[in-house]
Amino acid sequence: MSRCILVDSQLPKIMWPYAVMYASHLRNRCYNNRTNSTPYETLTGKTPDMNFVHKFGSVCYVFNENTKKLDDKAQKGIFVGCDKRSPSFLVFFPLTNNIKKSRNVKFVNFMPNNDIAHDNYENEEDFVFPIERQSAPATTSHTSSSSESTPTTSLENDVNGTQNSNIDLSQLGKGARTKTRPKYLNDYLVNGELDSHLGSITHSCYSINSFLPQTHSEAISCTDAPKWEEAMKREMQALVENDTFDIVTLPKDCKAIKSKWVYTLKEDKDDNKIYKARFVAKGYSQVEGIDYSETFSPTARMNSIRLISQISVEKELELHQMDVKSAYLNAPIDCLIFVEQPEGFVIKNENGEKLVLKLKKSLYGLKQSGRNWNNTLHKYLIENSFQRSINEPCFYFNVTDNVYLLVWVDDLLISSKAIILSKVKQTLEHRFKMKDLGQVSLFLGIEFEHDVNKLCLSQAKYINRILDRFGMLDCKPKSTPSEMKMPCTNSCPLNEDELKLYRQIVGALIYLMVATRPDISFIVTKLSQYMTSALQSHMIMAKHVLRYLKGNMNEKLCFTKIKSSDKNISVTGFCDADWANGNDRKSITGYCIKITDMGPMISWKSRKQPTVALSSCEAEYMSLASVTQEAKYLLSLLNEILELNQLSFKILCDNQAAISLTKNPVKHNRSKHIDIKYHFLRDEIESNTLQIQYVPSEDNVADIFTKPMSKVKYQKFKSCLFG
Repeated sequence: MSRCILVDSQLPKIMWPYAVMYASHLRNRCYNNRTNSTPYETLTGKTPDMNFVHKFGSVCYVFNENTKKLDDKAQKGIFVGCDKRSPSFLVFFPLTNNIKKSRNVKFVNFMPNNDIAHDNYENEEDFVFPIERQSAPATTSHTSSSSESTPTTSLENDVNGTQNSNIDLSQLGKGARTKTRPKYLNDYLVNGELDSHLGSITHSCYSINSFLPQTHSEAISCTDAPKWEEAMKREMQALVENDTFDIVTLPKDCKAIKSKWVYTLKEDKDDNKIYKARFVAKGYSQVEGIDYSETFSPTARMNSIRLISQISVEKELELHQMDVKSAYLNAPIDCLIFVEQPEGFVIKNENGEKLVLKLKKSLYGLKQSGRNWNNTLHKYLIENSFQRSINEPCFYFNVTDNVYLLVWVDDLLISSKAIILSKVKQTLEHRFKMKDLGQVSLFLGIEFEHDVNKLCLSQAKYINRILDRFGMLDCKPKSTPSEMKMPCTNSCPLNEDELKLYRQIVGALIYLMVATRPDISFIVTKLSQYMTSALQSHMIMAKHVLRYLKGNMNEKLCFTKIKSSDKNISVTGFCDADWANGNDRKSITGYCIKITDMGPMISWKSRKQPTVALSSCEAEYMSLASVTQEAKYLLSLLNEILELNQLSFKILCDNQAAISLTKNPVKHNRSKHIDIKYHFLRDEIESNTLQIQYVPSEDNVADIFTKPMSKVKYQKFKSCLFG
């Protein structure tokens, strides 16, 4: 096969390594009757992306970056394969005798002529091969490498940017005669003609069935059309059953808000695919003061999810999950709004004119729908003896029946004894259409594992998904989230495509850090500071975190019942600061808080301080203020929902000067400039609410939130972090 494509491409024999690699690439994506799949799917479990399949030796154009006004916007080359380690094409440039990897390539549908293909390549030493050594790590696939013990190789950086679609085809292949295709080939796609059809037809080697439609026409014409049609019917049935709208003629001087279908694929706890279609309004066209007024709607904090988990274990309660079906459709609308009818379900009047929907209930996509739904649920819960927390507006409780309920938009976590739990579910089902998911196992991407007097939270599946998404499933694991010495910041900046990838990686890591992984807080906070100006070194750091997660994806927050009868739930915090260690000389605040001695952290944070601290004492003082704010909030919340009546909490700090400054206005000349908002610490100490104790730096857990963490320190603090 490699000989055939090499001969057909009319390229010199020196290109045989690329012909072999591309032949292997194609064979691995061809259907096998014996296995009823392709070798690629058999090995990886994923369907191959056929958009990267083009004819070997076809002419293509690579976008040139950083060009001036009169410079060429693209460079002509010849396609010779696909890169194994990135979604890039290998393009041969005859004029320079080298091959580059590029992501943004424009293909044209004919082969190069003999003048292009048969340049003088008799001297193989003049030809440059971008072949990496086998020992090169994946993170260096875009950088040059050389070795004295191996033949010299040159690997050009990716050429990325926007594709140039305005290519003058009349200038392509000058001197080549016009070829007429035989009539017997009229019913076939030949040469590069297949490329333009790959996005819309089924490839002869494989059927691409992982298609997510963007419009109604795509949904009813794709291979999964029956499933999408069934999903749309379910959505329309829900709209009708909830009495969401009336079909009317649009009044004069009124405008109808446009609408659309939104399609998505979800997975249940058994990884079964669920096809969902949602009819939404295009709320961006709403006018403030006419179509809506207030839009704010509260959302539960991640701290509250961990808090209700600890309460459930401590009080030996069951923790169940319920989902409100089409939640927004239960809330009455607060303005007169007309919406266009959904595609595929359009009704006309007797004169053949299109009618519109006059909304009676909130519809997904409207700016105020979230607020309307939250108000509706709140009123119903208050009517049924629930009390809303003053500190956490999404936390409801009933002290008499010992019931705790947490709201995350349309998902509810309910903690109580079995009998009371059943009554609460019946109460909710009486008013709303609910889906009882039983004992919580998967909530917002967090996995719950239940045991006797123990509840564990983890995100192993989420980590596995992001590793797969960013091509790091087979990466070599690391033992720490980052190197002890941060990489230099004088490396090359990322191009536009790489910067987009960097943001996606950091965004995925931020959710992981906020939910269940306090161990990556420092490095993720550091990476998030370069979202608009990241360098190659930052990308290496981000991939280092993914490698660390590869080897530690099964870490869990384990909540256990307090065994000792003389101990109770109490708030204890650790704080630390890394003074002026950044380029802008701003310090890093780090803190973590737990409510049981043997349990995991309930709250944690690593963030850059808003102002420059003039001393380590000042930096630690500002860190103390931050952890005191969070601890005071948690103490107030616990006293409210558990009726603990605790009056104080404890903070451990490793800076004696900062501790002295909280108790007395010492060292006035060095502290008189500190913002007055941080001095509320003294009021908390005078009222006996705050107790500050000294802890040696080597025993301060918060130290890992302000600087890179060594393997020894990780092992030492692991049980304190995860329980």
